[in-house]
Amino acid sequence: MATFVGSSSGFSVHDGKELLEVRAWGENSARVWSTLHPFIRETPGDALEEPGPSNVNIEVSDSGALMRNGDLVVEVRENDDGGFLHFPPLVRF
Repeated sequence: MATFVGSSSGFSVHDGKELLEVRAWGENSARVWSTLHPFIRETPGDALEEPGPSNVNIEVSDSGALMRNGDLVVEVRENDDGGFLHFPPLVRF
């Protein structure tokens, strides 16, 4: 079962050693990471500039999370389709 955790700039989804993280990244945009490690490893010298200001609204529940950043909405829900794999969760932009 996935665990959804909110922050002031986005949210993360944890399931064992897997992690999906969504953060507001300036106006009307988001940065999404997914890894098989328990934490995000920043890449030195990546091509992304530092994020500008944003107007973010985060909603988190036991079965999902939603981020509104201007015109962008990112929603992540528990993957309960009954299949063998329950992670990664379902992501919708």
